[in-house]
Amino acid sequence: MKLALKMTLCIVVLAAVLLSSSGYFMLQKSFDDSLQTVVKQCQQQQLKEKFALERQLFTEQNADIKFSNYAAMLAAQGLSNLSGSGGTLALYVDDNVSLFSNMPVGIGKNIQIAAIASGEAGYSICENDGTRTLLLVSALDVPSSDYKLLSAYDITSVFASRDAQLKALFYITPVSVLAAALLAHVLSTLLTRPLARLEAASRQIAAGDINNRTNIRTADEIGSLSESFDAMASSIEDKITSLDAAVREREDFVSAFTHELKTPMTSMLGYAAILRAKQTDDTTHMAAEYIYHETKRLEQLSQKLMLLMGLKNEKITLEPTLSDSVFAAIDKNPPQKDSAVSLTFKPCGYKVLCDKVLLEDMLRNLIVNAQHACREKGEVVVFCEKSGDKCTIFVKDTGCGIDKAEIEKLAQPFYMVDKSRARAENGSGMGLALCSRIAALHGSQLKIESEKGEGTSVSVALSAAREGENEQA
Repeated sequence: MKLALKMTLCIVVLAAVLLSSSGYFMLQKSFDDSLQTVVKQCQQQQLKEKFALERQLFTEQNADIKFSNYAAMLAAQGLSNLSGSGGTLALYVDDNVSLFSNMPVGIGKNIQIAAIASGEAGYSICENDGTRTLLLVSALDVPSSDYKLLSAYDITSVFASRDAQLKALFYITPVSVLAAALLAHVLSTLLTRPLARLEAASRQIAAGDINNRTNIRTADEIGSLSESFDAMASSIEDKITSLDAAVREREDFVSAFTHELKTPMTSMLGYAAILRAKQTDDTTHMAAEYIYHETKRLEQLSQKLMLLMGLKNEKITLEPTLSDSVFAAIDKNPPQKDSAVSLTFKPCGYKVLCDKVLLEDMLRNLIVNAQHACREKGEVVVFCEKSGDKCTIFVKDTGCGIDKAEIEKLAQPFYMVDKSRARAENGSGMGLALCSRIAALHGSQLKIESEKGEGTSVSVALSAAREGENEQA
């Protein structure tokens, strides 16, 4: 998930929580204030009703009518009929005896008695069929009597107003959050754009474009990061340039040194051959043999090293070539003519896309390695198999085989499994490295399979030529 999207989501969640919570608390506070205002108004209204009821009771007393429950009931009934009064009330004596009540059906006696029990300090609200009613209690100041006036007031409008505001908040909040999300996305995209440039630059540098720079100039942490990144890229470029120069110098030195070895080696080989041809004592003859053998090995090493260095940056052209023609060229002039190892080429008639000279050189090296593995006996078979658009050339031998732990190291230059035997046979450890490089130039790689004591199979998969393509001359 991109940073801009993460920032947008965080802002959206934060905006949703803040808007919904703050809106709810504000509405709740407004509702509480409105409810308290209505309660105070109703308390003042009940106080007027109480005074009116008491005045009527005392008027009856002055008319020589004693205080009685009947008189109180008549007074309450008369109060309920007065214009401008609350109209809905109940009169109780001794907290649980109802003298008069015109309360709605939904406000039963149990609810009324519970409201009276709550006392004058508080109030209660009951709900019936969506209607909310405020119940207030007040004691009448009548001598030798315990009368309680219970008044009911409809406050449904207060709750309806709150519900309407909550509904509006329910619709307004998503719209506000959506607007905040769009604005947050735009802002986060603008803020993270320099980071996107940094990411793109790092990818391009990782892909090899070490000259790429971000050049972000902002007076914040991203600007500082950009300057540090560009400085790091410049340092890496300098290091790579110096390393490339050192590698080129080393390669030039190896190429020049290898080339310069040819002249003294040619002389050494000539004089060693003269010494070998003369009748001398055993010690001198052994020394001459050793000089000739080692010089011959050094000559082969220099040739393969020069070829490997030459192939390092070479680009080849792949042309259709009949594999049998490559086999025939090697069979006509085998790598080791005096070898006792049987060498067999199986014709297949397949055309492959290759550089004929390099392919022939690769197969010669593979055959030499296979013959050395067979020592004085065994068989080497070269053949080709086709599968889809690939033709795979195999070089199999029945030699000594290779340990599986050694197989991965065989393509390393100068690596030899059996160094003493390899040197005795003029081996240099460069053959498979050279073959691996030739396979890579053909867009393939060597595949080596071997069992200790049973033999080795080396294969390379080449692209098959399409029908109608002319063979390479």
